[in-house]
Amino acid sequence: MNINNIQKNDNFYFVSGDNTTKDSAYYSLLIGIEAYLKTYYAVAMSLRSYCNEEEWINYAVQENDKYIECYLNIAIHIQHFFELEIKRILESKHVLFAVDAKGDPLITHKLLHNIELQYEDTENLKSIEFSDALNRLIKLVDNNIIVDQVAKIFVTNKELLRAINFLRNTTLHRGRRLMKYCSLDMLFAQNLLPLIKEIIEQPYYKLYKQFFCDYGVYEIIDKIILEGNESHPDYSHIALLKEIGRCKLELVSRPKLDESKDKEYIEKTIEKKMVYNYNDVVKKDKRCPCCHYNTIFEGREFMGYDIDELGDEMGNGAGFQIIDIPDFEEYYECAWCGFKVSSFIEF
Repeated sequence: MNINNIQKNDNFYFVSGDNTTKDSAYYSLLIGIEAYLKTYYAVAMSLRSYCNEEEWINYAVQENDKYIECYLNIAIHIQHFFELEIKRILESKHVLFAVDAKGDPLITHKLLHNIELQYEDTENLKSIEFSDALNRLIKLVDNNIIVDQVAKIFVTNKELLRAINFLRNTTLHRGRRLMKYCSLDMLFAQNLLPLIKEIIEQPYYKLYKQFFCDYGVYEIIDKIILEGNESHPDYSHIALLKEIGRCKLELVSRPKLDESKDKEYIEKTIEKKMVYNYNDVVKKDKRCPCCHYNTIFEGREFMGYDIDELGDEMGNGAGFQIIDIPDFEEYYECAWCGFKVSSFIEF
């Protein structure tokens, strides 16, 4: 490709098509929520039955590459959703509210007099930063210039939005500052998910709500909010809810089966999963809490070795010996939707 031509329109297409609400903001929110729901799955085999306190939970996952990957997607895409939506609201009132007014005076003249911008003009428009966009929105809402209900929700939650922008900036620009696992759960359960739920209840976001409702994720969001606002939140229960939500999103791309008609197909799927990937696995008479098929099997995964001392039981004068004991973590997994929990979750 000729890099000098990379900005030409011929190399791009618009993701929204005929649907103006299914744009980059829509996909950023989906990516961000999906990444959050994946945070338990990413660390499932690190979180074990003895990880029952915040300190242990945070310590067990802090060096986990998959958790870090999930967190980066959360920090980037959740903030991106809010930034795009704030700028959309500003631009819907007037383009000048969403761009740097110190740019080309000829473009400013066209905007002030409703003269159509040419392609070259739009290329020279400089979008404002998130913090500037939020501050402009606050002033316009406080002075009743913008009366949009979504804008009012954003302004009411301005401190949360500033905090989300802070998380994004510290992650992207400094690269080493990540939120702890339990703190992230509380941020979502007590702050972010209630805000997102309030937003998608608005008519403009009906497609968002429809998607989450159709695949059972809306109900999971409600349950995570409830658990997170208990006086003593149960992180293992939140982990279970996240894993169910993750797998419900996985099922979007899978065919819906009839357990009686597709019995042979389901059994073959279980056999392949068990033979191809695992030793010491046993089919269990349990139904998956996500897909509701009787496709659960129990297995164990080798985690490494524990070190133990063996005394002089033989009495031969050999003294104490250091021995390595294989360490396994038990888990339950669904052969169909991929639902998987370790001993951290009582199942």
